[in-house]
Amino acid sequence: MSLLSPAPDAPAILDHTNVAPDMSHGPKVNLTWSRPLEANGIISSYTLFYGHEKDKREETFGKDTLSYSVDVLGGLTYQFHVRAVTIKPGENASLTVNVPEYGTRFSFDQHSQKVKKGFKAVCRWFTFMKANFTINNVLNKPKLYNFFLPSKLQ
Repeated sequence: MSLLSPAPDAPAILDHTNVAPDMSHGPKVNLTWSRPLEANGIISSYTLFYGHEKDKREETFGKDTLSYSVDVLGGLTYQFHVRAVTIKPGENASLTVNVPEYGTRFSFDQHSQKVKKGFKAVCRWFTFMKANFTINNVLNKPKLYNFFLPSKLQ
């Protein structure tokens, strides 16, 4: 193989899945890609470039890695670029992902979760829709109040 060999083609497929936050993690984007149709040599690694307008990152993976999970911020647009590397870096497969905006649900239980000078907040994630906040009907649950805040107010 010489340095005059052509670089690898872009990975044939670059796909994603948005993963909503839950109690164990924040929002994520799961990326998957395929090998290039024409490797033009032996693939030694893959390089992922990603980010939004204020934060750019780069990751390098082994030749057998074809997926990666990226922690993201809701409400932003991310650019993802993956390329195979032989003795030369290949062409990028590119993808733009609009991450949904998420908010946080805080529950305040005045009796069972008291702490010094306040209340313990239980945080749960949800996809932010139209309402800025909701308060449960006090007659149905007199001690539990739920506040739904858009993520921009956190």
